[in-house]
Formats: sequence, structure tokens, C-alpha cells
Amino acid sequence: MSEPAKDEDELVQWMAKGICCGNLSCDNKFCHIDLICNAHNVLAAIRAAGWAVVPVEPTREMLRAGYDESGGRAVIGIWEAMLAAAPGVKP
Repeated sequence: MSEPAKDEDELVQWMAKGICCGNLSCDNKFCHIDLICNAHNVLAAIRAAGWAVVPVEPTREMLRAGYDESGGRAVIGIWEAMLAAAPGVKP
């Protein structure tokens, strides 16, 4: 598996690759350019259905917010447990 997207623009690029040819290692940017709009629409549909797309590895900002909110308890363990319990996630 490749490295996860670091921000939403990068996620949309990955989604466009998947919509286009299903080959996430494809580097032909021209074959994906027209599908960027479709990828944005898919992401919007996911959110409209009440779902969120979150990284498997939390960002520093997410960890900091979780740490502050939890009073310093083990945020990583909580995050991993939540992801493992999410519908459609295979361990």
C-alpha cells in the first residue's frame, strides 16, 4: 500500500486515479485531470450521507486536539479502537 494522502487535495488526486483506471501507482496526470471534479463530487456525496473520510494515522493537529480534549489520556489507542470498530473496516 502506498503512503496515505496528507491533505484533502491529495486525497482527491488519489480518488481520481481510482475512478480513472484503478491503478493507484499510475503517474499519468493527464488521464486523471478530468476526473478531479468527479472525485470532489464523490467526496461531497460521502459527507452528505453522514460519513467522514479520516486518515488511518491521525495528523499532529488531530492528536493535539484529542490530547487536549481527553485531558492527556492515550489518544492513539482510542483512535485505533474507533477505526477498528468502524463499519466496513477490515483489521
